[in-house]
Amino acid sequence: MKLSILFIAASILGLGVFAYAYWPQPPQQQSDLRIVYHTTSRMEDGTTRVTSRQTRIQKENGDWKQVQEYIDPEGRVTGSMTSVGVAGRGVFVVGRAKLLFVGDRSEGYKPKFDEEAFRKIPDFIGESTIAGYRVLGQGGAFKFWVALDIGGANLKTERDGSVTEAVSVERGDFGPVTVPDLPIEYSDYREKIERVEPLNPQMADRMRQALPKPY
Repeated sequence: MKLSILFIAASILGLGVFAYAYWPQPPQQQSDLRIVYHTTSRMEDGTTRVTSRQTRIQKENGDWKQVQEYIDPEGRVTGSMTSVGVAGRGVFVVGRAKLLFVGDRSEGYKPKFDEEAFRKIPDFIGESTIAGYRVLGQGGAFKFWVALDIGGANLKTERDGSVTEAVSVERGDFGPVTVPDLPIEYSDYREKIERVEPLNPQMADRMRQALPKPY
C-alpha cells in the first residue's frame, strides 16, 4: 500500500514537532527520550480499539527516530513504518531499498517549551498528567498536550476520533540516530511542492530549498 506524503508527514511529525513550531529556541530536554504511544481509533460500528503503536527516540539535540507498528483487531502487528529526522539531512521514511524524502530537518532546530506563552494561546484547554508528566493542552480541530519538564514533548494528540497518547516515557542514552545509506526518492516531495505552489508560492519556495541543487 502506498501512503501519500501528506499522510506520512502527519503521522511522523504530529507526535514530535507540531507543538514546537511556536518556540524554535535552545532545548530544555536535557536527556534522550524513548516514548511509546498507542493510537486508539473509532471504528465504523462506534467501538474503539488500538490500531497502532509508535516508539519514538527523541534525541537531546532534536534528532529523532520513530517506528510505527500497525495492529489488527486481534492485536497482531500487520506492518510497520520507520522514519528518521536528522539535522543537515532531513526527514525520511525508511523503505527496504530506498528512502522517501518527507521534508527538511534543518540545523539549529532545537525546541524549547515556553509555559507562559502556551497558557496565553486562545485554544488553551488546561493542565493534566500523562505517563507521569505534567502536560498542557491546546484545543481546536487538532488537540495536543505537551510535557513541561521534557522540553515540550508532545505526549498526546487527538483528531477526527483518533487519539494517540504516550503510555511510557523513559530517559537515557539511546545512541545516535543515523540516516541509512540508501538511495533517496524525491518525487513525492516534488509533487507536494507542486500542490502547494498555487496556494502559497512563498512556502513552496522554502520547501524547494530542501531539495538537492539543481532543484
